[in-house]
Amino acid sequence: MLMNLKILLLLLAGPAFLIGAGGYLFVRLRFRPDDQETEEIYYEFEERHPVFRRYAFWSRFTLGLVILSMLLLFLAIAL
Repeated sequence: MLMNLKILLLLLAGPAFLIGAGGYLFVRLRFRPDDQETEEIYYEFEERHPVFRRYAFWSRFTLGLVILSMLLLFLAIAL
């Protein structure tokens, strides 16, 4: 029973880590706002800009997926 749980956790966490890490790199390279776009915006209103908001959302989402998958991998190893 415990071995089946380890296998299940590894099967979930492995692809989730790869998707999250690849997605994070993709977001950092493609969604990152140009310096020209963010230069004109006052720093307090930066999160209201649609380009920056999209970048921040996907960056947090993919990084959260990476962290969650790392926790699942640690749990699979610790059991």
